[in-house]
Amino acid sequence: MINRMEEDLELLHLFRRCAHFQRCCRNSFPGQSYLLVLLHRYGSMTQRRLTELTQRRPATLSEQLDSMEHAGLVERKTSASDRRNIDLNLTPAGEKAAGQAEAERAAAAHELFGLLSENEKDELRHMLMRLLELWGKNGDMQERTER
Repeated sequence: MINRMEEDLELLHLFRRCAHFQRCCRNSFPGQSYLLVLLHRYGSMTQRRLTELTQRRPATLSEQLDSMEHAGLVERKTSASDRRNIDLNLTPAGEKAAGQAEAERAAAAHELFGLLSENEKDELRHMLMRLLELWGKNGDMQERTER
């Protein structure tokens, strides 16, 4: 019988292997795909709002947006409603990239999870949500993920 520590280590190993497979399904916009999809889905928004949606550190998000702006995918404009805010918008190239990113994300999700039955997907979803709930209650864990 496996002791509790060995069991936890085995789960960590399996979780890492799954994460590796997920990273192998990366698309053409690593690190930016989710940002493109969110901006496409919700339209113009402030950097603060995008930080809230992604749960990324502001500095990390700013670096990613700088790179996306340099690549011509997003533009930053002073908000017409509040000049203290900067609105983020997709450029025409960003709109095209967002469509491609959405398609690639959908294909990756299907490749990774399409093998599971509906019941297995429900069970996995429940387990992952439970982990996030438990980790969220642990303040130390929450702080580490926000760094």
